[in-house]
Amino acid sequence: MAPDADTDAGADRFVRVADLDALADRGTAVVSEDGQAIALFHHEGEVYAVDNRCPHMGFPLTRGSVEDGVLTCHWHHARFELEEGDTFDIWADDVQTFPVEVRDGAVYLDPDPEPDGEGGGGTGRGRPRVPR
Repeated sequence: MAPDADTDAGADRFVRVADLDALADRGTAVVSEDGQAIALFHHEGEVYAVDNRCPHMGFPLTRGSVEDGVLTCHWHHARFELEEGDTFDIWADDVQTFPVEVRDGAVYLDPDPEPDGEGGGGTGRGRPRVPR
């Protein structure tokens, strides 16, 4: 029997959450993992995942907009760098990001990422691993 993609070595923390084509068509989606709402964004050919609750006041970030890699919450206009979750506004905290992989046309994410040891914003995990 062939190994399941969800249990391959090195992929044990990642779970399948969406179909890449469907996400690309919609541009955004909300998934729930471990009881947490996570926002997925397909932006400029890349996939990103962040906590769907704005850290400023809890508004759903999927109701915001993304332009030039900046996610803007439409409630109080808090702005976040989509890749790393860093905020541009001193009155808002950084938004939690989640590592993302794309495999065989599906989007996978790590719903319980390791904390950033460098003291930076977001989770500090760099660009999502998406094949080009």
